[in-house]
Amino acid sequence: MARLLMVRSLVLSILMAVASQAAAQQPERIGDFTYLSAVDPMSDMDRSQLSVSSGSRLFPSVLVWRCTGESIQVFLTVGQLINIERTALVQVRFDSDPALPQRPWSLSTDGAAAFATPAITQEFTARARPASRVRLRVWDYQGTPLDREFSLMGLAQGLSRLACASAMPTLEELESGVITKEAAIEGWERTFPHVMVLGNAITKEYVMRGAVCWRDVVDVENAVRFPNFVAARRDGYTRQEKCRPE
Repeated sequence: MARLLMVRSLVLSILMAVASQAAAQQPERIGDFTYLSAVDPMSDMDRSQLSVSSGSRLFPSVLVWRCTGESIQVFLTVGQLINIERTALVQVRFDSDPALPQRPWSLSTDGAAAFATPAITQEFTARARPASRVRLRVWDYQGTPLDREFSLMGLAQGLSRLACASAMPTLEELESGVITKEAAIEGWERTFPHVMVLGNAITKEYVMRGAVCWRDVVDVENAVRFPNFVAARRDGYTRQEKCRPE
């Protein structure tokens, strides 16, 4: 009960914060979505968002596309605690299409919201654009499946208002090999554990045979086309060699 009250308080505080911003930013209704134009007052970072709700007013579920500068996040709240672990399994089904395989989403520090990874975000968004409804199933800390359904009416039009969504590939582009910078970074970090992201390049530094340090730099400032990360290394990298410091 205490956890439910905590999550309820969190959800209500988020909604109140959005409402307070709404008075100043004048949110717009786009289909079943609410579009809110927002800028961080300290950094001028774009914090605009597009959200759709379902369920009761007491414990609403919310699906959100949110800008964090030039990047875009997709996250889900289900009106209750999901888990206190770092990730939760989420399964997605669009319209009458077969359900997609379960995939891990990252959890917020309080365990009340599940965030799609960059790679999942671009695929989820590409599949959501032409769909009319989406069903999401997330498993909570007790292993109980929590099913939520959202209307996607107005999503395509709403995404056109988010500057951070402008580079998101369509489903056709995704299937042909288009990938966003964030998804490329995620893939490289998963493939190479010691990847560091510097500016608009992906950098991996390591020592070869204890003597030579060399660096692979892949520029992914813009969406690039390649079927896998091996091709990315061939197409856009430079190699710099330097001797080990004496």
